[in-house]
Amino acid sequence: MIVPDWELSHDLATASRALGTLEGLIRALPNGNALVQSLLRQEALASCRLDGIETSPADLALFEASGTPATERDEVRAVANYVIALQDALGRQSGGNEAKSAPLVYGCVDHQFSVDRLLLFAALGAPVDVSSFFTRHREQYGARGKAAQGEWLRFVFHGIGEQARAAGARLLALDVLSRSWRTRVATARNSAALEPVLDGLLAVPAITGARLAEVMGVTYPAARKTLDGLVERGILTPTTVGKRHFFVAEEVLG
Repeated sequence: MIVPDWELSHDLATASRALGTLEGLIRALPNGNALVQSLLRQEALASCRLDGIETSPADLALFEASGTPATERDEVRAVANYVIALQDALGRQSGGNEAKSAPLVYGCVDHQFSVDRLLLFAALGAPVDVSSFFTRHREQYGARGKAAQGEWLRFVFHGIGEQARAAGARLLALDVLSRSWRTRVATARNSAALEPVLDGLLAVPAITGARLAEVMGVTYPAARKTLDGLVERGILTPTTVGKRHFFVAEEVLG
């Protein structure tokens, strides 16, 4: 006779409800897909950190904005590739990246990321940075091969639920930030044209003058004038890496 594990069933149901709530929130937010990119970035950074691959959120954003690393280290390219793998796993396109094929190859073969975390992320079907939970409980995560199946599953279900709720809170905070940005640019002459730009900054919180000119379909001088206006309104912060000039949405990175 099989004895049901009611505690495990409860943990599974709790995690499932948290995932459902998160998915509902993403659908309800007007720019939910743009906001999701922030969660993918958190998962990529945390998952890579578990494998000893470290980079900063700022360096990752600069790479995504320009397609070239802001540092000499290869780690940032590896993490950016993992973000693409996560996009493929969710079937989402965001931030101007074209995730085309072989979602596992970017992360698991080229850079030897742990397959189990990427497969778990894909199985969830929701942008939950469960690797952040594993990072906070690294010792227990490291002992996964020694734990009883029920104990391990309870650990994972608890992490999924906790991170799904944290992801929802993150999305709501970014939505508040998005509304604040729109208020700040409301008096700008090109406020309507700035809306997709602001959504883009929620997805990839850094941009260059050349990229903004391309997005808005304007000349480079006009794009620089727009960037200066966004700096004045506290939305962007200028930064220089070598000879390259970037503008970073630090409120998103924070």
